[in-house]
Amino acid sequence: MNTLEFVSAIIKALSWPMVVLICVFLLRNPLSKILTNLNRLSYNNLEMVFEQKLNQLETTLDDNEQMNFDIYQTNNKDLEILTIAQVSPNAAIIMAWALIEHELKNLLNSNNLLENKKSNPLSLINLLLKNELLDNETIATLHDLRELRNTAAHSHQETLSYLQAIKYYELVKKIISILKGC
Repeated sequence: MNTLEFVSAIIKALSWPMVVLICVFLLRNPLSKILTNLNRLSYNNLEMVFEQKLNQLETTLDDNEQMNFDIYQTNNKDLEILTIAQVSPNAAIIMAWALIEHELKNLLNSNNLLENKKSNPLSLINLLLKNELLDNETIATLHDLRELRNTAAHSHQETLSYLQAIKYYELVKKIISILKGC
C-alpha cells in the first residue's frame, strides 16, 4: 500500500463521520432548541409531556378572570407541600390534588349535591358538570390536573422535578380560588 492508497483509505473511512459532524455543527442552534424542550421520548404513542401540559394549564388559568388573588399568600399547608416537594415531588402533587378534591366536595356540599362522601374525583367533576356549576374550561382544567396527578401517582417511569411540583401546586391554588368563587 503506497501513500496515496493509505490517504484514500483514511478519507473513505472518515467521510461519513465527518459529514455527520459537519451537519451537527451547522444545525447546532436548532438542535439545541429541540433538545432543551425535550423531556421525554415515547415511541409507541405520542404523549404530551408533563411540563408542556403544566405550561398549557398555566396559560389557561392565567386567562381566567374569576380568580381571587389570595393564591400568593403562604399558609401552613403551602409550607408543608413545598417541604415535601423537595423530598418527593410526586407526593407533593398527590397532596395538592387532595386539596382540590376537598374543595370539590365543599362546593357540592354547599349546593346540597354531594350524594356520597366517598365519591371519586371523576364522579365529583362529572357531578359539577351535570349541574352546570362550572364552565367547560374549568371542567377541562380539572380533568387535566387529575390526569397529571394520576401520572405522578402511577407512573414508575416519570420522574418529576421540584419545580414541576411547585408549578402544579400553583395551578392547584388557582383552580381552588376559582372553585371558591362559585
